[in-house]
Amino acid sequence: MPHDVRDEVVDFIRYWSLQAEIPSRQLIGWSGISASKFYDWKRRYAMINEHNSWIPRDYWLCDWEKEEIISFHGKHSLEGYRRLCFMMLDEDVVAGRTYYYKLADEDYEGNMRYHGTVFAAAGVSVPTAYSLLPNYPNPFNPSTAIGYEISEAGPVALTIYNVLGQEVRSLVNAHREAGTYTVMWDSKDDAGHYLDSGVFFYTLRANDFTQTRKMVLMR
Repeated sequence: MPHDVRDEVVDFIRYWSLQAEIPSRQLIGWSGISASKFYDWKRRYAMINEHNSWIPRDYWLCDWEKEEIISFHGKHSLEGYRRLCFMMLDEDVVAGRTYYYKLADEDYEGNMRYHGTVFAAAGVSVPTAYSLLPNYPNPFNPSTAIGYEISEAGPVALTIYNVLGQEVRSLVNAHREAGTYTVMWDSKDDAGHYLDSGVFFYTLRANDFTQTRKMVLMR
């Protein structure tokens, strides 16, 4: 995890432990990370990850990435590098079809590089049980993906609540066929306002099934 995100988690736990008088271990548990990982992050606070120095570890990078990084460092000696990972959610897919994607990036000189092609097949199997999946990423800022599975068609409600139990956002309130779904939450309430950092709960109700999970928003 990038050190700046790691430090934000530590700051968030410290702040809310003092402001809300909640034991830090309880907040750590709510955040979904282990206590040992949190105290390791706390120990490494403000320290740059070892692999973020300009000479990379072999198992982190492809050969062409190493060459580009060293070349970039020669031209821009005061700047470092960070390997980027990208995630994309295609919300317009049809079950049974295969989709192909390419990623394009542009460097400082305007040169384009294309990566891929990668492909993904949209599944056609029907879930055998109801399930509310862990959101990803968690903690997150500003958006996170929430997945759920329903084994029978019927009314579905997916709702976000704050720690006081107040509803802040209705993500789904409609009839759904049996299947697997993913919904993005942009950390806004129903009025379109961005919410402050904190712990939130999301609940899935489908037919007679109900399940709740927690997530952490960090600004």
